[in-house]
Amino acid sequence: MGAGKYNRRATVKYRVDANDDAGQPADDWKVLGSLWVSIANETGMGAIRSSLQGNVPASIARYSFEARFESVRELGVNEGMRMEHDGLIFDIKGVVRDLKHRGKAYILTEQGGNAG
Repeated sequence: MGAGKYNRRATVKYRVDANDDAGQPADDWKVLGSLWVSIANETGMGAIRSSLQGNVPASIARYSFEARFESVRELGVNEGMRMEHDGLIFDIKGVVRDLKHRGKAYILTEQGGNAG
């Protein structure tokens, strides 16, 4: 794995249980850390097929962030967290280790809204 492959920096955040001034649950996220990643999106028939199988609207954009497994493990990245890159939010749906190339991990996401 050459260093040049992971050419994007993404921030990983986790949800904090907090209340706003009115005592209502707040949508509060804290930075866990950042990772060097490469990004791929699901396109074509693969996206259509998985959307139909999972009863997911085709308008949901899915992306995978490939990163070094050791970095992902050290940060403790998992489902329910989110990643931010280039002003966009990506909800983490799962983390998968590549069993063929054990130094890699894939962070599976769906694109949310804009980072705030």
